[in-house]
Amino acid sequence: MRPDFHARETAGLARELAGLPHWEYREIVVCGRPCRQNRQSCALTVVPGLQYRYSAVDDVDAPVMTPRVGAALRKAAELVGHGFAPNYCLLNRYNDGSEVVGWHADQTHDLAPPHWIASVSIGATRRFEFRRRSDHAVVQRLELPDGCMVVMGPNVQRLYHHRIAPNARIADPRYNLTFRQVFPPDGGGAVAAAAAGGSAGPSK
Repeated sequence: MRPDFHARETAGLARELAGLPHWEYREIVVCGRPCRQNRQSCALTVVPGLQYRYSAVDDVDAPVMTPRVGAALRKAAELVGHGFAPNYCLLNRYNDGSEVVGWHADQTHDLAPPHWIASVSIGATRRFEFRRRSDHAVVQRLELPDGCMVVMGPNVQRLYHHRIAPNARIADPRYNLTFRQVFPPDGGGAVAAAAAGGSAGPSK
């Protein structure tokens, strides 16, 4: 895949992400059973108070975005188009090839329709796989290099599952920034408008 973010951008993002104090291995619930995520996660928002819930995790107290993540959010919005105005970023850190996320579809109940998700990869190349919910026989595979962006559009979560596959040969970390447009707490459009206007912070 062709990188959508240049090496200078991804190097700056990697430094900023490595210094975030919010990373944690979260306790989640899958099929009614508690378990621990096999990766580290955290969340950042354009303004305080935005909420995205998944697997019994509620990020209502997520901190405001750092400058470089805010700049990446604005670039992702421009690349996606279609009126996409992300205001929230769920981040994952895979410290090596043993850390993964299994087959799943992202929750969309807190996302503004039509549920765009822009996923930016920083660091080590990892394999992204997806398959139809109705047919697990055919698996599509993509290698995601540093700086590439995958866009999941309308109906993707309803029709497909996806995962990051393990690879024991990978010793370097990969960061994943997933930009989403969540409903603002007041139910209006002020937060989305703020995101499009660049209130997430200046680029440095």
